[in-house]
Amino acid sequence: DVTGLDGCKEFVDMCQKLVPTATTVVQDIHALDLPPQEFHGVFANAVLFHVKRTELTRVLGEIAASLRPNGVLFVSNPRSMHGEDMEKEGGDFDRRYGHYQTLQNWRIVCQSVGLVELEHYYRPPGQPIENQPWLASVWRRP
Repeated sequence: DVTGLDGCKEFVDMCQKLVPTATTVVQDIHALDLPPQEFHGVFANAVLFHVKRTELTRVLGEIAASLRPNGVLFVSNPRSMHGEDMEKEGGDFDRRYGHYQTLQNWRIVCQSVGLVELEHYYRPPGQPIENQPWLASVWRRP
């Protein structure tokens, strides 16, 4: 079974047309309503860096609680390239919020909600670290 969740109704509608057997849900990332221990895995690509720093632990905890025991969370987000976390409000053309974390701080948040790191890597592959702006990580709920 596949469940697709996004905050954009148009994306959810597109998903439903492409995969009619999937369950699709429109939800705001800051106001999730996820069933406990429901999912074997959660794939969050370019999502969690839009969660406000002050809300990140709560939101990540809700996602972790939706995983079954031994469930896996894959996360990929743009990372801080400056050695410390950064927050950025959008500019003239992009009003979205971004929270760019270091690997060390991302580990602290994930571990604080009980997740165990399986692996991490930087993207795109085959580039020097200064040309890899994305941090991908895989976590397990014990």
